[in-house]
Amino acid sequence: MTRILGDAGPLAFQVFRRNLDVYLVTWKTACISLAEPVFNFLAFGLGLGTVTQSVAWEGSVISYTAFVAPGILAMSVMFQTFFECLYGSHIRMYYQRTFDAITATPASLDDVVVGEALWGTLRGLIGAMSSLLVLWAFGYGRSAGAIAVPVLAACGGLLFASFGLCFTGLVRTIDHINYPLHLVGVPMYLFGGLFFPVDVMPPWAQTIAHLNPMYYLSGALRLALSGDLGPRVWLTALGLLAASIPLLALAIRLMRRRLIK
Repeated sequence: MTRILGDAGPLAFQVFRRNLDVYLVTWKTACISLAEPVFNFLAFGLGLGTVTQSVAWEGSVISYTAFVAPGILAMSVMFQTFFECLYGSHIRMYYQRTFDAITATPASLDDVVVGEALWGTLRGLIGAMSSLLVLWAFGYGRSAGAIAVPVLAACGGLLFASFGLCFTGLVRTIDHINYPLHLVGVPMYLFGGLFFPVDVMPPWAQTIAHLNPMYYLSGALRLALSGDLGPRVWLTALGLLAASIPLLALAIRLMRRRLIK
């Protein structure tokens, strides 16, 4: 029986390492995107938070800043991974021909796709931890539950990385990246319960939101940063991880269809 992830094996970690080595050389320009959570927190947490003092969530009333702070973490995870494995992977595949060079070695295309997903996951983890440092600097998220942040970021990051790679296997040119980025990525974070509770939306919109992985990631991060490390946090992490496997398998098949003639 064909394995779920095809021919991917240990060489996928060499692809991951290659991307990491490049990042360690170009980090001064690559890490500029980490400034985004600072501006997001200033705009939504300290800006909009002065207008919207509190919100009702999970049967309790919390400050808006405490509500939105975990949402900024979730947004960092999604955008760092989704954009890296959509735009970054497309650049490496089409313009730099990195995929061609790697597959000329014993590494297979499946190794490349899995390695790209692992690299995207690390980018999401870096983004989440950087955002957490920002929250700590402003006095939020300082609880024992913060130990769950890297676990949730890694599991959610792998899901969004796999999702991004699926679109990399579909888009024909770099201009077409705007379609999944703006028609899929942007709605995922705008209507994922990051900036306002989902239960204020109409019932039909709530049903759609409950299909959005951002809803579960942001909710679990909100629980964790409030100090609640109950089963829901860990079950969410497991659910995100489980959902990422078939998505990654789909990404492998889409990339095979595109690159193997």
